[in-house]
Amino acid sequence: GMILGALISNLVSVIRTWNEPRPVVLMHGILSSQFHMHEVTNWLTQALPGVYVRQIEIGDGARASLRWNMTSQVQFFAREVRNDPSLYNGFDLIGYSQGSLISRGYIERYNNPRVRNFFSWCGPQAGQFGVPLVSMPILKPINKRVSPIWYWENRPEWGRYSWNDYWKDPHQIDTYLSKSTFLADINNEREVKNLRYKENIKSLENFVLIYSAMDTVIVPRESSWFYFFDPDDPERIQPLFETKLYLEDWLGLRYLYERGKLHFRRIVCDHVEVVTETCRSQVFDL
Repeated sequence: GMILGALISNLVSVIRTWNEPRPVVLMHGILSSQFHMHEVTNWLTQALPGVYVRQIEIGDGARASLRWNMTSQVQFFAREVRNDPSLYNGFDLIGYSQGSLISRGYIERYNNPRVRNFFSWCGPQAGQFGVPLVSMPILKPINKRVSPIWYWENRPEWGRYSWNDYWKDPHQIDTYLSKSTFLADINNEREVKNLRYKENIKSLENFVLIYSAMDTVIVPRESSWFYFFDPDDPERIQPLFETKLYLEDWLGLRYLYERGKLHFRRIVCDHVEVVTETCRSQVFDL
């Protein structure tokens, strides 16, 4: 299993096909732009001569990635992809950090053109409970106090950030389920499930989740594997395999896992280094 996992999470072996490499789309993270992904583009073009790589940039990049809500970012991504003739026959997708949620939002809500293999690099798949850019122990009590603000629909301008849409307070799950404007929806956590979301995830050939044991931006860092704070014991990290999301297969993750198509990869890199040469050997090369 470990060998297969290593092989499959080696991008090159997955993307390379008999004739020509399938196009690859890159989606950058929060407070960044397509330029933050240029090293990844270089890795791909060196390893796969002739590959078409498309770096999507949300709006004007850094500011839009922070200030636009997630649904707007997913819509923007979908429009960019649909307007690119090189992607008509499908593509492989690498989402980094917040970009991995934009990517998954696209797969679930659109997936036309179709994503074949999806690589999530250190993204808050199960949510975020900690202001991303200031996740220091001293701020933990503050997180709990300000938490309700991020759910207000009519919150003031200063309180509107993209990460509000994937904020998940394990101490206030009911509030999250009723107020979450993005994550509770794409994780199919509400009572009425969206079957199309599940079907689109099930259609993936491979879904690779990369988590970093050194990540201090994603809180908890295990969210990159769909692990999260246990609602019954918020000091404990609950593995995906114990959750209803997995056991009742709200999203198709269990379907993929049982067919050898859901892969977990652990790396040891700083969050900001994931898309740089420093981390290349762990996220890209075998």
